[in-house]
Amino acid sequence: MVSRYYAVKELLENEVNSLPVTTEQLEDVITSKGFKIIYYDVSCKEHADILERLGVLQLADRTKAFTYISGHEKIVFIKIGISANEKRLLLAHELGHITMGHMSDNGVIGYQPGGLIDEAQEDEANAFALEFLAPVCILSKKHINTCQKISGLTLLDEKRSRLIADEVHNHKKLTNIEAVLFNQFEIQNKSYSYKTITYGIIILLMSISMFLMFICLSPEKSLSEPMSTTAPLAATHSYPETNIASDSVYITKTGKKFHKQNCRHIKNSSTITDISINNAIDAGYEPCKDCFSELD
Repeated sequence: MVSRYYAVKELLENEVNSLPVTTEQLEDVITSKGFKIIYYDVSCKEHADILERLGVLQLADRTKAFTYISGHEKIVFIKIGISANEKRLLLAHELGHITMGHMSDNGVIGYQPGGLIDEAQEDEANAFALEFLAPVCILSKKHINTCQKISGLTLLDEKRSRLIADEVHNHKKLTNIEAVLFNQFEIQNKSYSYKTITYGIIILLMSISMFLMFICLSPEKSLSEPMSTTAPLAATHSYPETNIASDSVYITKTGKKFHKQNCRHIKNSSTITDISINNAIDAGYEPCKDCFSELD
């Protein structure tokens, strides 16, 4: 599929090597291609004036995102007020239009004169977005093939994760360009593994050094005295048992915040998904002020 090839090529060129792909990464790729990104509100006079000047005010009012190219103007418009995950998907969709060189006579990519949608361009941009956010070759090689696992790793909704799962099941063999991308992901994973081992060794050596210094400097101990196998209670320290950076948090398909499991805002929601707090932050979610008041 052409869209898959362009998406894999774009991932390679921008050295993407981990999932989920973040909003910031998408913004960087789009701006590197010479496009401005404007998050607009049609009720804002400044935004409305820009949209009116370009002749796209009515389109902006009825859609959530579009790309405008005319002369020296190259702008991706994204409507304010959408969820973090939807913004990420729309940015990937518009990047698909740009990467695949889609054009339009009226300046708005994906639309024909008269405001009609160009179905062929839209289908290609949709396919590009899914592949960019959830590269099938990576998921296939890593045996991430269920809807739940795909959603947890890529942050795509259930419907799109199911489509990707079907693609993963049907994926048989890596193409040459997919093999290069897979290697790009593997190098990053190995790098993290080496760093983890190195940091572990350093911490262990530091702990041993501090322990030996404690023995040598203690006035109450003699090397000839037998050492107690039980540390006195006064020497124990109390540390927080939970490291918030490694906890699971919960998001909804349309929300903009991440929550703790017992938060009243998601208590009755039927569409919650648990992910790591790091992935939630990378995807553009913010902490709920009620259940994460300690972060204020």
